[in-house]
Amino acid sequence: TENDLNVANIYGYIYLFDALKLYALAARRVLNETGNPSAVLDGFRVWNSMRRMVFNGIVGKSGIASGIVTMDDRSERAPLYRGFFISPNQDQVMAMVHMEPTMIDRSKCDGLNNRSGCYDIVVTDMMTGFWPSIDGRMPLDEPLCGFRGEKCDYTLIILAAVLAVVLVAMLVSAYIIRRYLEKRAFDKLPFRLLRDDVQLIDEEQVRSMLSIGSTRTKMSNTNYTSRNHAIVGTNTHAIYHRYSQRRPIIFNRADKNMFQYMKAAVHDNTNPFLGICFNEKEELFLVWKFCNRGTLQDIIYNDQIQMDTKFHGAFIKDIIGGLEYLHASPIGYHGSLTPWSCLIDRNWMVKLTDYGVAEPIERWEKNQWITVDDLKSDDDKDNAKQKTSALYDAPEMLKMRGINKTRRVDQDWQRQTVMRRQLGDIYGFGMIMYEIIFRQLPFADSQDITALIDAVKDGERTIKPSIQDHKVWITHISRVF
Repeated sequence: TENDLNVANIYGYIYLFDALKLYALAARRVLNETGNPSAVLDGFRVWNSMRRMVFNGIVGKSGIASGIVTMDDRSERAPLYRGFFISPNQDQVMAMVHMEPTMIDRSKCDGLNNRSGCYDIVVTDMMTGFWPSIDGRMPLDEPLCGFRGEKCDYTLIILAAVLAVVLVAMLVSAYIIRRYLEKRAFDKLPFRLLRDDVQLIDEEQVRSMLSIGSTRTKMSNTNYTSRNHAIVGTNTHAIYHRYSQRRPIIFNRADKNMFQYMKAAVHDNTNPFLGICFNEKEELFLVWKFCNRGTLQDIIYNDQIQMDTKFHGAFIKDIIGGLEYLHASPIGYHGSLTPWSCLIDRNWMVKLTDYGVAEPIERWEKNQWITVDDLKSDDDKDNAKQKTSALYDAPEMLKMRGINKTRRVDQDWQRQTVMRRQLGDIYGFGMIMYEIIFRQLPFADSQDITALIDAVKDGERTIKPSIQDHKVWITHISRVF
């Protein structure tokens, strides 16, 4: 009975009923034609009797029905369709058209020969006043004037319309289409993050997320909680670098390609780039995945952490692995390698971050699209650029950067070549390797770091590191390289 049916699978029962009824009707037709009960075992004869068969499907008291079942010329059920319209302003579904099959005469179509069902779909309009036609009915299969207007004379109408509005309409349309395509292109950028998808979290939320409790993970609580933390999407813990945005960011092809390469970068020693927020709320965000042990700078200058040669070798090996991957990838270089761009994950593995962004950030700052502030104190590590950033840049990089800063806005930006930036990465790596081994900068203790930074940051002077006090290490390094 109908009460015994599982309503959750009611459509399965409907199709099963129709299939069994179809077979029963076909078998009865074969039996009536032949009078031989064994004829129902002839699959081809039964199949042939199903061709063009029409019968009523299941009908239940609850209103559930499968309607009239029409088999086509290949013994397949010809489908019934109905078109609906969902109004964008109302929660209402309106039936628009009904489409049912109509068989083509056997003399004009044979499914065994042309391998078709031999039926046409007849469309019936179920709603009037909806279609944008004169009478509100569904448009004709062929317009009265033909698809190309060849059956009507529109000469006078066309001339009047062209003289009145064509020029203005073209200009307005071109402007609207351009803005629409630009917005659509930006919305489809795989590296773009909407500002509403990035939730900034405060210090207390960070502490609760990190669940700092053990001695091993408590090494630098202040550094961790002073960072810029955020949640991307639902549960992705991230850190971000914030820049004040003064003008809309315009991406050229090289910028788009670079950020797409960064988004696709996957390696054990590179930190995933989550995306960039721009042209919203007068601020720009570069968002990277969070590593819970902080930066290499945190580890190097934390006296509570004992670092032996195993740590030295592991950190240096990880940095080399990350640089090898970046230099061989479409990204081509890191561009701003510093101890605070080397993050440490929970497994004490170094992951390079802030890669690939040096070129666009420098250019956007030059164009006054964003504002980049150097941190005044190395104890504050909220941003990507610290006071000592210039010490990790090769002299030729600083010189080219100084040239770009002095160029007028209307003059072309001089790009650093990939080869030059790769060499700059090696220079920065040498500085970091020295810091890992000796836990200090490769300058004399008597050297005024602030004066040194002021002297080299414009690229006009070159002051090389001095490591003459460690001749044994110099000998070892020379043998290695």
